[in-house]
Amino acid sequence: MEEVKKHHMMLDLETLGKTSDSVILSIGAVCFDMDGTIGPEFEVYPKVEPQIPNRKIEWSAICWWMKQEEAARNAIVDPERTLTLSQCLEKLTFFCKSNLDEKFKVWSNGAAFDIATMNHAYDQLRMEKPWSYKH
Repeated sequence: MEEVKKHHMMLDLETLGKTSDSVILSIGAVCFDMDGTIGPEFEVYPKVEPQIPNRKIEWSAICWWMKQEEAARNAIVDPERTLTLSQCLEKLTFFCKSNLDEKFKVWSNGAAFDIATMNHAYDQLRMEKPWSYKH
């Protein structure tokens, strides 16, 4: 039996700054419904270097990351990061279309950062966002 598409998605980012044009380290998402059912999860790690000419890094974020566990610090420079930011956004769009209904709502821990950062990235790369501000 085909799984019913979910109506909501929680978005979570890790970045190298506190502004919507910061370098993006990871994009995570999970589909859910308000009755508590959890759906598929998503996670990608864009390459950092190609983002640097067009996105910002804040010194305070570097200092914060340097205080984290070694595994977290190493993840930033992991050579296994093979996807560009645009490829990561393409994968997120596909994930949304595959697992969420057309009028899904996107959530984050504070609407002023994660969603704004993703909107900025989609706009900067001239890509269509998989969500609408109308819903």
